[in-house]
Amino acid sequence: MSDVSWSLSETGALALKAARGAGMSWGLAEEASHAVIWLAHRGAPGIASLCRHLTWYKADHANKSEQCPIAIGAAISDGAIALPCDLGIIREPLLLVPFISASTRHNEWTLLIDELTIDISASGFSSDIINTALLIENARCRISRGMLSAKTIAKHKASATISRIPATASACIKTFEAFAHHTYAPSTEQSRLAGAGSGLSDND
Repeated sequence: MSDVSWSLSETGALALKAARGAGMSWGLAEEASHAVIWLAHRGAPGIASLCRHLTWYKADHANKSEQCPIAIGAAISDGAIALPCDLGIIREPLLLVPFISASTRHNEWTLLIDELTIDISASGFSSDIINTALLIENARCRISRGMLSAKTIAKHKASATISRIPATASACIKTFEAFAHHTYAPSTEQSRLAGAGSGLSDND
């Protein structure tokens, strides 16, 4: 088996198209792309989380903004949702973390996912559980003020080391590609003829 891997930029570009193909607006799709890159750079399973979320979102995305971590995260980033707050039930809450981090100008925050605690700073995040356990389908989420030590924040900075997505993510990448396919315009007779090249040109 070949050692296939993807750069963060490649993955982000594909996630953007996948989110759009699943029914998100271009604005939300861009936010989803940013979230995936941010999480992957820190070794978190953001790709798997978004893959699962898009599958749910694509099925029937109407009236789902109240549970969508991308829509809620964008509202947090824009200041439409003030912190601290109780968010209620959120799908794939791991995807909230990048948006909360972007809101830590003067405060650190703690994301409570049911009984699970994630400490978040402007540099990253940490939790007492292994990263794969952060893949939670849906849960009640609450954001409270955090009190993080300098050692914890330094740990957050040190975690941002991943530059490529490994082959273990290939199933999710294929799912992204399937969603992204919905953004491609179907070929027309005119485009097919244009693609035929010199076969129809008259050089006499």
